[in-house]
Amino acid sequence: MKESKEKASCPFCGKMIDIPQKMRTELGDIIGGKCACGVVYVFDHSGHNMGQAFVDALNFACEGKCDNPWELIPGEDYEEALLHYEWRTHSFLTKRSRIPDNMCFVLLKKENK
Repeated sequence: MKESKEKASCPFCGKMIDIPQKMRTELGDIIGGKCACGVVYVFDHSGHNMGQAFVDALNFACEGKCDNPWELIPGEDYEEALLHYEWRTHSFLTKRSRIPDNMCFVLLKKENK
């Protein structure tokens, strides 16, 4: 299957996102960023530690906004998206076979912001 690439844009609002940067959060260092619409994203270069990337993204999204991220319900309190980010070209691969997803997006719903 041939790879197809799209510009790196937010899966929720469609705006272009910045290249993921190393940043410090309450729980430690992550590589990620924030979209203008409020979505946060975390990049896992290997694609093999997406569980940790999701935990980091959920905590990053909740910093100062909710007491306990673990009480949030997917689909009700937040939305998530997993995509494969190609850092060399700052784009997303849209067609692939065995390449794992490596970027996690989390959007808190309005009542949790």
